[in-house]
Amino acid sequence: MEREIGTSGKYAVPSPQIRAIFAPLYQEQGSFKGAHYVTQAEEDGGITAFHGFNFVLNLRMYSDFDTCNDDNAGQQVYFVPCNLLEMLYAFVFSTEYGVAEDGTRYPVTYTSRFDEMRDTLFATPVRVTVKDGSATNWTDTLGGDFAAVSTVALYRT
Repeated sequence: MEREIGTSGKYAVPSPQIRAIFAPLYQEQGSFKGAHYVTQAEEDGGITAFHGFNFVLNLRMYSDFDTCNDDNAGQQVYFVPCNLLEMLYAFVFSTEYGVAEDGTRYPVTYTSRFDEMRDTLFATPVRVTVKDGSATNWTDTLGGDFAAVSTVALYRT
């Protein structure tokens, strides 16, 4: 949807507004729950390389930003995918490219699309299991005792 640039009589398709978003939940090595790995120093010492992820991911929308850190105190990972949300608001939920002409941020003109994404992608937890770069359910090899306890977790010591 083209818009006039001021009163110049010239029209252009607006670019999405560029945002600077810094909101990491995990800032240092070893703090990401569900990540299991062998360090380079350990590999140099003869330990077999291993990098694995095993966690339940819950995507959240901007409205959940203020509770995300508290939510992450539990066993699952809660994450606000800022870049994905910017794209959805700019091109999928609206024709306003993230900012309406009146200055409203994140206008939603396609409510059915918004509701569907909110009620599916952003409401359905997804188990993430990756071992050495391949999507595989590697924790099942640890046996039934491990899988039988819903709150069991692996940690790096």
